[in-house]
Amino acid sequence: MRHPVIFSPFVILFTLLIGCGSSNTQKAVTEQTITAKIKKSFPKFTIVSLNKEQRNDKDQFAVVINDGIVKKSLRYSETGILVEITQTVQPAQLPLVITKSVQEQYPEGVVFMALKTTRGKTVFYQLAVRDGARKIEMNFDAKGNLIVR
Repeated sequence: MRHPVIFSPFVILFTLLIGCGSSNTQKAVTEQTITAKIKKSFPKFTIVSLNKEQRNDKDQFAVVINDGIVKKSLRYSETGILVEITQTVQPAQLPLVITKSVQEQYPEGVVFMALKTTRGKTVFYQLAVRDGARKIEMNFDAKGNLIVR
C-alpha cells in the first residue's frame, strides 16, 4: 500500500530558502588564499609582488612571480580564479609564423622584447621591434595574425 506524500508549506519554504542561499554565494578570497594557490600552481616561483586592485568595478589580485629566469604577471579574480597570465618570452621562442611576419614587414627589424598573454584559451603576443632608430610595437594572435589596435 502506497502512502501519499504530503508537502507542508513549511518544508517547501525551507527547501527554497536553503537552495537560494547556497547557489549564488561566492566567498571573496584573501591575499593568503592567492598566495597558497600560487605556491601550489607555481612551486618554483617566488612572489615578487601581490596587490589587490579594482578592475571593471571588481576586486582583482595582480601578482608578479619570478623563478630567476622567467617573470610572469598573474591576474586572479575576486573569487580566486586565475584569469590571465603574461610572461616574458625570448624572441627565439616565438612561433615561427610570428617571426616570419616581423621579418616580412621589417627585414632589418630585431625583436628586443616579447610578451605572451593567455586569457582562458586565448593567447596573444606583444612585441617590441627595433628597426634602425625606430621602435615599433606589434601585437599578434597565436596564429600569427597581426592585431591592429
